[in-house]
Amino acid sequence: MIPSIDALTGHIPPGRYLATLSEVQESFATRPEFGETIRTEIWSELVLATDALRKVVPVVSIWFSGSFVSAKSIPSDIDCTVWIESDVLVAARESPEKSQQLAAFFKTGWLKSVGLRVDPYLGVWCQVLDPSQASHEDNKYYWSRGHWDDFWQRVRSGPVGAAPVRVDAVPMRGYLEVEFDGYSV
Repeated sequence: MIPSIDALTGHIPPGRYLATLSEVQESFATRPEFGETIRTEIWSELVLATDALRKVVPVVSIWFSGSFVSAKSIPSDIDCTVWIESDVLVAARESPEKSQQLAAFFKTGWLKSVGLRVDPYLGVWCQVLDPSQASHEDNKYYWSRGHWDDFWQRVRSGPVGAAPVRVDAVPMRGYLEVEFDGYSV
């Protein structure tokens, strides 16, 4: 369930919240008080991009954050981390066609260059059976997961491009997780 937006901060409370795709759509894309045009367009672009990616690889889940998941009336895009299983990613990269599609999808700014206001980042999910025996690759996964969890809870206090200050590192907002194809078992 998606918590309510805090009227003071304009964000959902810090933390990660599980939601369905339709709950995110209802809460942030089609709510009348937001004015549907821009948000509905961005949402349609996200669905288009996600459907295209899922034709290349299964997507475990997507974490949504940024101005789209806030009270901002006109967000510029939707920011997300797309989690893909490491084994699936390795296999897909063995195919020149799939490798090229994945590289394009996650290349900074590529989706925007083709007219989609979606800003995706790749999260590689690894199955770590025994954290006490974590390998170098496992530790890269832990670092990445912690990075994105921390990153999506931050809010800039100054304008875009301004040097960060201490308060920018404090968790100030939450983000949403939507499961798509799930984990293979």
